[in-house]
Amino acid sequence: MLELLHSLEHILEIVVHYAIFMFTFIGVVIMIRTGLVAIWHFLKKEPHLALKLAEGMKLALEFKLGAEILHTVLISEPKELIIIGGIIVMRMALTWMIQWEIKKDKEEHISLMEMPKWKKGDHTEDEKKQEISSEV
Repeated sequence: MLELLHSLEHILEIVVHYAIFMFTFIGVVIMIRTGLVAIWHFLKKEPHLALKLAEGMKLALEFKLGAEILHTVLISEPKELIIIGGIIVMRMALTWMIQWEIKKDKEEHISLMEMPKWKKGDHTEDEKKQEISSEV
């Protein structure tokens, strides 16, 4: 019976190691892809680059956070738990900050969409006067 438990524990360790690797790998791939897409959008001078970059970084951090949480299964010493706990707290804080930035950027984007075109600089002087007179 004890031998069976040791075998199951060994299998669990192997599965967790592979899962940690996969989550980490997926997070890194997402981060690299996000960076390359951001560079492409930057070169094309497209708007809302920061929002797209932040969303990709948040997703990548979620995968990395999942890998760290799985890593807690393999902890055998209290010192390791403190280190992993610190990493998890740091990644959660980064994710929260990025989420806050995404929310702020989306609110700014929505307020710009609701703004009259002449305030955005999309109209000529005559069109501004015409739109202002129609609002009054």
